[in-house]
Amino acid sequence: MQQRLPLLLSVTALVVAVFGATPLGHAALRATVPQFAKTAGYAKFAGNSSQLNGRKSTLAGTAGSIPVVGKDGKLPASIGAVGPAGPAGAKGAPGAPGVPGISGYEVVTMTRTFPVSTSTGGTASCPSGKSLLGGGVTITLTNGGFSNSKIESSGPDPSKPDTWTASFVTSGLPEVARVTAICAEVER
Repeated sequence: MQQRLPLLLSVTALVVAVFGATPLGHAALRATVPQFAKTAGYAKFAGNSSQLNGRKSTLAGTAGSIPVVGKDGKLPASIGAVGPAGPAGAKGAPGAPGVPGISGYEVVTMTRTFPVSTSTGGTASCPSGKSLLGGGVTITLTNGGFSNSKIESSGPDPSKPDTWTASFVTSGLPEVARVTAICAEVER
């Protein structure tokens, strides 16, 4: 079947070429073109004109017609002038108060150097008038390397709500601990 397909296509192309150049091919063409020309008249009458419900669209804006905008982009004057703007409406009711916010963001850090193998802790407190938002602790070697220290606890101090506290055990090398408190003025 695959060998016959190219042969079939070749024969079809030859037939079309021969009949297209002969008087018989021209006669067949003349017989079919007028049928297409008859349907082309449809373009003279818009296919969606029936949606106007029998009314005409005009620039004049006469009674019973559908007005359209002119070249100037405006509707015809026969429709009538656009009236002046009406008076302003009454002022609306005030809205609900917004969510309380924060201001005066500040990071407070307590930094201390500890000797070899010390079990200790540190705190960072917010200044007066500011609330604790969060905090943390980092421990590094004094030479800037990574520490093997064990952080035992890190969090807000239950007895001082605006203080972050941490407890840790340092490793066998001198280390630097940084306890940080994140503070801000909180509207309540």
